[in-house]
Amino acid sequence: MEKVEKFIKVFEKQQEIGALVYKNEKKRQALESLQAAGFLITADWRSVVLALNENKKVVFGLPKEFEKEVYDLLAQIIARPGIVEIIDKTEMKKFRADFLVEEARLLLLISEENLENAEKNYQILAKVGLVERQ
Repeated sequence: MEKVEKFIKVFEKQQEIGALVYKNEKKRQALESLQAAGFLITADWRSVVLALNENKKVVFGLPKEFEKEVYDLLAQIIARPGIVEIIDKTEMKKFRADFLVEEARLLLLISEENLENAEKNYQILAKVGLVERQ
């Protein structure tokens, strides 16, 4: 069994946010394994909130730079498991999710380079539990 597939099996038993940190050449392989395991893949925090509201397993691909709402999302999941409420400041619209922590999952997918950049402004790894490096 591949390393990613083993990680997915362990991660799905967790209730905390996970992270899969990859080197660029491993991204496609990781995405294929995650899709095969039934994860929804997105790069938009709004889609993450909507997917969690439907108790889905979601992979959130973190770009090199991202909005503060992304960090707020991670912080809220830890502070209030099962409830997330974020205001989209560009649209002045509230996004809310009430989800079952036993079913919904959030896995961050981030490159080593993007993680290094993100850690300069936000402590991403402090907000996640299980971390796998590819």
